[in-house]
Amino acid sequence: MDIEYHLTPILNKYLSCHQIVLATLATYYGRDYKMILAESWGFRYDPDEKTFGSSIHPGYQRRRYELLEKYHGLKAKSISYYSVSILTENIASYLSMHGPLLLKCDIFNCQWNMSYHKDHVNHYVLICGASYNSDEVKILDPFTSAIEQTCRIQDIANPSGSIEYLVNESSEYIDKDVIISEIRNTISYIEYQSSFRMLNAFNVNLREKIGIMTSIDDMSSVYSIPLIFNLHRIANQRQCYVFFLEMAEKLGVVSSEVVEQISLIADLFRKLRLIIVKQIIKKRFDSSSYDICKQIETNEKKLFVMLSQCIDNG
Repeated sequence: MDIEYHLTPILNKYLSCHQIVLATLATYYGRDYKMILAESWGFRYDPDEKTFGSSIHPGYQRRRYELLEKYHGLKAKSISYYSVSILTENIASYLSMHGPLLLKCDIFNCQWNMSYHKDHVNHYVLICGASYNSDEVKILDPFTSAIEQTCRIQDIANPSGSIEYLVNESSEYIDKDVIISEIRNTISYIEYQSSFRMLNAFNVNLREKIGIMTSIDDMSSVYSIPLIFNLHRIANQRQCYVFFLEMAEKLGVVSSEVVEQISLIADLFRKLRLIIVKQIIKKRFDSSSYDICKQIETNEKKLFVMLSQCIDNG
């Protein structure tokens, strides 16, 4: 290929596909990325969602780019495209001018992924190589594999959209005050979103909704059930907040007990997911799932108090 960048993929099973491409790009530019994980503790539940499992969400603050720029000095810029043919014509030039590119696509079109031609889910990959006289590009998808893939841009790109790239805007700056500020922001966000009320509402509704899921006949698809999929995402994001709080511990903002507390919550979400999987497979429901959910609620409130005390003492 005429233009090619060699990126070292960040391989972390807990990061989302978007987090992991940003982490890989940040590392390419010699920066850290863990401040983007400061937005990963939340919880959202929409009881009006048609599918019960689709009603829960990790509850991101949607500040990833802001955090990347503010603390790691990398600003994201985008180039819109309105047809794949135009993108194909210009992709090599864009790559040459701006470095590795971030592309939002549909996992349905990613031939190297197990969901290829099965599921429609928003996905993010990196374009790290292209040629001027070819429609083939080199793709790195660190969420799926450390191995680069070669494909035609028209086979993976959405009909319209944008590509993004990072620019060094300032130096990296992370200290104790920065960490305290972001923990304070998280506390405010949890309060504003009424996360504990949502968690309690989910727990109440789980008792009546679980029976619907135990009627599923095709057990081969149990792990793609929205509830199972989203519990996995939420558990992973709790683990991402562990990585952020480990930074806080190193700077003396929080104790190891605080880090252990969020780790416990991540484990409880994993346990809840596995219990529900077993109940669906056995088609038999008992109280253990919402008992775990109540434990999660209790421990999240405990973490909230512990973090509030750290900020007050800080």
